[in-house]
This record gives sequence, structure tokens and C-alpha cells, in this order.
Amino acid sequence: MSGRGRKGLLTPPTDRELFRIPGFLQDESGTGAFAIAARKTLHEWPLSRVELVELAFPDSDADPGIPARRVVKSQLCAASVETAFYRFIGARTADGGILPGAVRLPRFLGASYAADLETDWLILSYEEGEPESWDGLSRGQIRSRARELSRAFQSFALEGVPVFTDWSRHERFAADMDRIFPALTEEREGEGGLDEEAAAELRRWIDGPAKDCWDSPVGLLHGDLKADNLIRIPGGTVVLDWQRPMKAPLPLEEELSLLLENRAPDPAEENPFRRLACLALSHWYAWAYLTCLPYPFVRSMAVRYAGMGIGSPDGEGERRTNP
Repeated sequence: MSGRGRKGLLTPPTDRELFRIPGFLQDESGTGAFAIAARKTLHEWPLSRVELVELAFPDSDADPGIPARRVVKSQLCAASVETAFYRFIGARTADGGILPGAVRLPRFLGASYAADLETDWLILSYEEGEPESWDGLSRGQIRSRARELSRAFQSFALEGVPVFTDWSRHERFAADMDRIFPALTEEREGEGGLDEEAAAELRRWIDGPAKDCWDSPVGLLHGDLKADNLIRIPGGTVVLDWQRPMKAPLPLEEELSLLLENRAPDPAEENPFRRLACLALSHWYAWAYLTCLPYPFVRSMAVRYAGMGIGSPDGEGERRTNP
């Protein structure tokens, strides 16, 4: 489990804190080459706040130094690896994010860290386009689309790429699950966790059958690959929201996509990657609960996905202790 985990959530930024990247856009005093013509919140929750910012360029023929009037500014919880990920990819790909097969990332434009706020600032290109929709797609079609995108991601699965979760080996996966096990099994704040039988079954699967997943090739996964994070542009697709990239067996990406799109599993299909996907989401919720979102609901989601990972359809019922 990686990331700079800290207690404490984001604090709303003031105008003075809007851009804290010296020499880029505006300085800390709010003065600089570019005034802000308009701003709009696109997304806000405790771990990130995303704004669309329209800049008022100076009236001159001089090169403004950035490629567009509209940029996306993200304020990120310091535990996020997204800033480090974009910085790494931006330095190693053409135009900051061009990938093979008409797949790209938003262009990396700048980043910094505000120590007093424990906040990362990330500025990316704003990508005009239409959100992709997977409505009406079959399970097989979603798997095929996730597989297609995953192949493109491998072009920048380079040594040293920052990831939120490194499950490149079974031993790393097992160690991560060991670290979160108390959050899944202990009673906390009046809420029960997995009962003893379910916890033992989960241990048996992690230490035994789960190893078969690592017979498949390992590579870079997005970790949150769903239609909401894809933008259609002329000639291709922009992939957004790299807050939890992973190194893991490649088939896991497809099963995570199905799970994130709330597609029910096929009862006749015994797929170890479906279980692994449930545990990947359980791990994320448990990590969030233990580091920066200490809320009972977050912990309950970790327990629920762990229950799904050992065969309970919804993670409830006999897989839980009574409160």
C-alpha cells in the first residue's frame, strides 16, 4: 500500500491559494501574467476538488507559455499519487500524454505542493469531448473495451511509474491485505466486521487459490476504469482520473471495470479475478478509512466488498457479525 497517508481532509481553497505554482499562471500574491476570467467546480469530494479555469490572456501577440485558455486545476489530498503519476508520464511521453492506439491522457502542465495545507496542486489540459457511455454494452463488450484500453496503458508501464497499489507479486497483495485485515474483522464504532468463518475463508483464498491470478502477465492498470473516466475526442479517447493506478495481473482491469459499472457476475462463472477485483476495492476503502476518511460508511464498504470477494453476492448476511 503506497501513498502519503495522512489524517485530515481537504480544506476549501481561498482565491489567494488558487494557484500556488511559482512562475506558472499566478503567484501566491494573486498577481501574474494571467488573470482568471472564469472558474467552475467540476467535481468535489473529500479527497479531491477539480475546477475548470478559463484564463484571460494578455492582449498581445506574445506566446502565453501555455497551450490553451482553459485548464483543469485539481486540489488533491496529499495521500494521492495522481500528481506524481502525471508528472512522471508527462516527462516521458510525446506532448505530455500521447499513447498508441488513439488513447491519451490530459497534458501535464504543472504541479506543486502546499505544505501548510497538506495539498497537492495539479494543472492539466482541459479536453473538449463527449463522455463515453457503456449503457447497453454486454459484459463481454465491457471486457473487450477495458482490454483495448489496458493494452495502450502498457506503453508507459515504465520502471518507476508511481502507483497507488503494487500487486506485481502475490506476496505484495497478501501483505497489503494483512495490513487492512483488522479493519475488516474487528468491531469498530459499534459496527461488526466479517465473522470468524468468513475471515478464515478470506485468509484461505488469499494464501491459496489467489496465487493462480499471478500466472497471468502483470502490467499497469488504471484501477478505476469506467465510462465516467473516458472522454471521446476526434480520433480517440482521453483517460481521466489516475488517482489509484496499480501494478497487477492484467485481467484484473476487466473485472474491476465490470464491478465499477455495477454489472452482476455470471453465477455460472467461477472467475478468480472477480474475487481479486472485489478485494482491490475492499483494500481501497479500507486504506481510505485508515488514513484519511475515518467514517463508518467507508469502513462498511470495505467489509462489503471483502464479503463479495469470498462469494457472498452483496457482502451482507452471514458474512457479517451483528452490530
